[in-house]
Amino acid sequence: MVAGFLPRDLLAFCADYLGRDPLRPGPLLFRRLLRDVLPMQLVLPARLAGDVAPVIRAWAAWTADCANLPKRLRRRLLSELDGELREFPAVLAAASQKPHNRYFQDLPDDVISDDTRCLQALQRRHLAVPLYHDRAKGTGTLDAAERSERAKITELWLAGRGIPPDERASYHAVVEELWVGEPPQVTEQALSMAADGLSRDAILDKLIQDH
Repeated sequence: MVAGFLPRDLLAFCADYLGRDPLRPGPLLFRRLLRDVLPMQLVLPARLAGDVAPVIRAWAAWTADCANLPKRLRRRLLSELDGELREFPAVLAAASQKPHNRYFQDLPDDVISDDTRCLQALQRRHLAVPLYHDRAKGTGTLDAAERSERAKITELWLAGRGIPPDERASYHAVVEELWVGEPPQVTEQALSMAADGLSRDAILDKLIQDH
């Protein structure tokens, strides 16, 4: 599954983030990709870390061939890359605990590998629970991927808006529906309103009215 999208993303990351020609391989390029770029920029759950190594190694070998690297330099490149790849699962596992990476850790493989569905899943989850810098004060350390902590984030947001306690259960229910993506009609309605430029508050208020 990773082989279906990672080579394309590697090309984009080399050009867009590193300003490097992806067909001119070198140890520094792969070190920066594996330590800095992929863990923070790639939508890749930690459970898939083991699938990255064969793809990266095959891509490195291909680019080495394209660049006509001498055999000695090719062996050195792949040897150093193997060292970086052995450390990559730990690097990705650490990055998976970053707040913005918690939003996709449990998404299924068929969603992760589909750009459109993955983007929609992240959009609906960001509507359900905003990223930490857009939340109510005091919620920045709470983990959106944990249901009990999502509830705390939502409760503080509702309290800050002055929503009466007896009306909050409906908001909690809609937040959970957006997070899990069921029923799909709720997600479709929410994303449609977001595309029309409505704020998150307005979107959730409207979903509550129609709930």
